[in-house]
Amino acid sequence: TDTLFTQSRNMLTQRTFGPKCNGSACLDASGLNDGDVAGLALLAGRFGFVGVSKEGGKKSIVMVDNMYEGEDAGGWPPKRGTQHVVASVPVDADVVYFKASCDFSRIADDSQIGSHGVDTAEFYYSLDGKDWKSIGHTFKMTYSLDHFMGQRYALFYYSTKTPGGHADFDWYKVSY
Repeated sequence: TDTLFTQSRNMLTQRTFGPKCNGSACLDASGLNDGDVAGLALLAGRFGFVGVSKEGGKKSIVMVDNMYEGEDAGGWPPKRGTQHVVASVPVDADVVYFKASCDFSRIADDSQIGSHGVDTAEFYYSLDGKDWKSIGHTFKMTYSLDHFMGQRYALFYYSTKTPGGHADFDWYKVSY
């Protein structure tokens, strides 16, 4: 079992593409046990994700950010070992679609390269793969070298209580 997204094992990652890109995935969450979380993340030293969390036998779609507690999404550097549920929507469906839309095009001049909060992303979910709903806030990405070089999309699953559940990702696509 794990307590944080960054501890999840066998995470599948892929580098993002500029100036804009979309990563999307289809998740069958029917195999999740109580305490399990699975979804699509943006990962660097700072991370955020949209996913399904199961607690008390009920599933919710969540947007999570590892911002400083008590600060807005601009808190830097993120406090290690923290993650905060920014938004939560109850869901009965087993199949859920996720999308993370990245925008790396907002650099006005070279002095802003690496500035926190210049690069942004929006997280979305859908129950049919067509009608997308925004969830949470604008995720402020940072270019840092403490984890990877730049942001990466990540498909993940972890259990916070008991092992034995599973997440079935039907597909993952990137467009740019």
